[in-house]
Amino acid sequence: MKSLKPIFLLALVFSFIFSSCKDDKKEKLNPENNVKLKFVMMDGNKEMALYDTASLSTGFDFRLELFRLYISDITFKKEDDTELLVKDVDILSPVKGDDNTVTLTVPYGDYKSLKIGYGVNAEQNLSDPTSFPQDHPLSNYQSMYWPMINYRFLKFEGRAVQNSTSTDYLVAIHPGKDALYKVHGYDFSPSLDVSASSSKEIIIKFDINAIFDGPAGVIDFAVDDASSVHMTDALDDLIGDRFMENFAEATHLEVLSN
Repeated sequence: MKSLKPIFLLALVFSFIFSSCKDDKKEKLNPENNVKLKFVMMDGNKEMALYDTASLSTGFDFRLELFRLYISDITFKKEDDTELLVKDVDILSPVKGDDNTVTLTVPYGDYKSLKIGYGVNAEQNLSDPTSFPQDHPLSNYQSMYWPMINYRFLKFEGRAVQNSTSTDYLVAIHPGKDALYKVHGYDFSPSLDVSASSSKEIIIKFDINAIFDGPAGVIDFAVDDASSVHMTDALDDLIGDRFMENFAEATHLEVLSN
């Protein structure tokens, strides 16, 4: 029996080495790297921080005091049209110096485009916010859930002063509801190469002027109570939809490589 012990130990060593090699090979078959995705509100060429004031083309000076945003279904498309979902949902504050960056784990490859959902998708919108831990984006702790509409897709708040009348408006725009969910696509040119040697940062820039004067039309704080949108009536629905469409279209993608 004693003579079998060295053989048994040797078998264990070979088994461990073989298992480790298999694990290493498995890891190499699915290599991946981190890609940073950053969101910033822009006033011209300037990144806005909270409590900065922008002069809007609609005739208002607007001071930004709160900006929280859901992003969801972040999907990369490869050159062969394969789509990879890399993030289901997150919540950010897309202003300078705040929580405006999410780190994505992306498999190696060349990617030709990116899709981002602004808001939460219909399935996520049916979630019970009390069922999530505090630090989850969909938890009640985030203060983004309201039973009247489920999740608010974003909170955009501040103060606006109309230049022509000096009238002051308290702005609180909280769009939600499934019909207002916007998915926006961005093409990479050239394609985005994710590899061991690459260090990529993608920046999504929001143009604050284009949000209030975009393809869906002008949002004038002095008209139709557009300064206060809580999705409680048909007019709020109309302005909320206009805001979300302009919001998605008011974005521009840049890629930084190191």
